[in-house]
Order: sequence, then C-alpha cells, then structure tokens
Amino acid sequence: MCSLDKFILRSNGAQKLLDIVVVIAEALTYVLSWMYGSVSQLGVGNAILIILQLFLAAIILMCLDELLQEGYAFGFWNFLVHTYQYL
Repeated sequence: MCSLDKFILRSNGAQKLLDIVVVIAEALTYVLSWMYGSVSQLGVGNAILIILQLFLAAIILMCLDELLQEGYAFGFWNFLVHTYQYL
C-alpha cells in the first residue's frame, strides 16, 4: 500500500512518528499489564508476537486513514465491499 519511508516522511512526519511511539507504548502496556495473561504464561515469543500484531494493525489503520484523507474513499471502500461479497 505505502512504504514505511514515504509514510513517515509525508507532510506530517513528526505526528506520525509520535503516533508510532504511542502505539508501541500501548502495545507494551497491554502485554505487560496482563491484558492477555501473564508473560510467563504467554511466553516471551508470544508476547512479542502480540506486540508486533498490535503495531502492524495500527500501521495499517494509519495507512487507511491517509488514503481517506487523500480522497480515495469511495473507490477503495467500494472495492472492499465487492470483494467481501464474493468470499
């Protein structure tokens, strides 16, 4: 969709960088506050995978938000609706 370099260095790069820092902090907080169970029960590998999943989901949402701000809303969502009908 959009490369991370272009994504961060767009017009509002400092805001996006701050968003990424906040997302990482929230993901760490969720895992370390036992939202998904204790880290000893999860295991370090699974805890890292949860943090990575939360981080990547936030990046995807930020890219979708950027697409909406650029005016690709109708065609993009129309494509998603038609794709979902055939699943």
